[in-house]
Amino acid sequence: MERETILIVDDDQIMVELLAIWLEESGYATVTASDEASAVAAFGSADRVVALVCDYELRGGTGCHVVDAIHSISPGLKVIVISGHAEQRVRSGCGSREVSFLQKPFDPSELLAMVAQP
Repeated sequence: MERETILIVDDDQIMVELLAIWLEESGYATVTASDEASAVAAFGSADRVVALVCDYELRGGTGCHVVDAIHSISPGLKVIVISGHAEQRVRSGCGSREVSFLQKPFDPSELLAMVAQP
């Protein structure tokens, strides 16, 4: 059976690797990107992407730009924005976009619970 895939977008390579380890150890496949362009390319080349986990603060912009780009391709995709900033700032920056928020630092179980939610 093919595993569900999570797209991870963060410009911090250590964070990307950590998120990938947590998700892969829980049975998910992962694809990674560090910016909007590479996220769109990774999304297009991956199979069975069920969620986007994206850092809010990216070099050259915000994760909200990534969310917009991916939602234009797959409007119903589950999105989890992670950030060290306050949730209010992230929600304000992302406007009316449908996103879940996860405050850094967080426990792997919190991320996995959010990914598993329908």
